[in-house]
Amino acid sequence: LNRMTKIILKNGGTLDKFIGDAIMAFWGAPIAEPLQGEKAINCATEMQEEMKKFRSEYQELGKPPLYMRVGLNTCEAIVGNMGGEDRFDYTAIGDGVNLAARLEGANKAYGTEILVSQHTREESGNDEDFCLLDKVRVKGKTEPIKIFTISPNERAFLMCDEFMKSYSDASWDEAIQVLNKIAEIAQLKEYAVKMKTRIQELQLDSDGNWDGITDLEKL
Repeated sequence: LNRMTKIILKNGGTLDKFIGDAIMAFWGAPIAEPLQGEKAINCATEMQEEMKKFRSEYQELGKPPLYMRVGLNTCEAIVGNMGGEDRFDYTAIGDGVNLAARLEGANKAYGTEILVSQHTREESGNDEDFCLLDKVRVKGKTEPIKIFTISPNERAFLMCDEFMKSYSDASWDEAIQVLNKIAEIAQLKEYAVKMKTRIQELQLDSDGNWDGITDLEKL
């Protein structure tokens, strides 16, 4: 928590709270930040780089490897002192805040370390820095949301885009072929494995009703 807090503050983030072993932080309040998307993404990347160092140090001590997940979303939120007369905290609340938390957990289903919503990607202004991984439906909402991870290179960006076209169209054989190529990219190998399993499940259960959208609550 000490290492990660320092990185958040260095990148201009507002440290909200610790929730167990999780850290909640945001940008854009109490001071407006026009580069909030870019700064949040840079922060998440730097945190994962620091986690690699921490993991290596722990393993040298004979301890189990440590991993961390990050979820990022850009939204309008209510920010201020929340609570009652006896206790209150300065925090952010809203549907978009909940989405960021859901994306953090969804990393487990995609084999990723960072998941970024389409809103944060749009805020950053650079499409090719991200790999499109899926389109998800949030409980209580009708419009799907595209989710991304940080792209290690241009080939990864192109491969993921190609996969999503086949995946959305239920062209399963083509999708598997592209996943075999994606699996050659170290940072996306686990994602490829998990999506192959997902396709196998869809082939058994979709009954021809696949709309190309994953229900986030079911992950």
